[in-house]
Amino acid sequence: MLIFKIWNYINGYVIIRIKGNMLEKFLNLINLEKIFIWDVQKLGEDIIELKINAKKFKSIRHIARKTGTSVVITNKKGFPFLYKKLLKRKSLLVGLILFLSIQFIFASIIWDIRIIGNNDVSTEKILQSLKESGLKTG
Repeated sequence: MLIFKIWNYINGYVIIRIKGNMLEKFLNLINLEKIFIWDVQKLGEDIIELKINAKKFKSIRHIARKTGTSVVITNKKGFPFLYKKLLKRKSLLVGLILFLSIQFIFASIIWDIRIIGNNDVSTEKILQSLKESGLKTG
């Protein structure tokens, strides 16, 4: 189930609300077209809400016309929609990239070397061997 959720998030999906008198016929025609839907909830006598792949959403228009139902997108979720939002916010994207690169640089620097618990070898010998191997504080 987790793989299914991740896959749908990567591809993008829409939450739609369908209103009309022939909801069962609408669902049957979607099933005949082999369009996968999930999380179908009945909100009222003539209203249902469901999730569908964003790419398959356009293919249900003719089904809605046949059954006389109205289809409204209530929410868009997934990576493609997030990507479009990030493209509109260029400064946020630049800040995120800058933050991640600074984080990577700071994580690769050795800030402090402490030698604890050395009973057999002196601290100076250990520091000297570390310096010979090229390890030093940033």
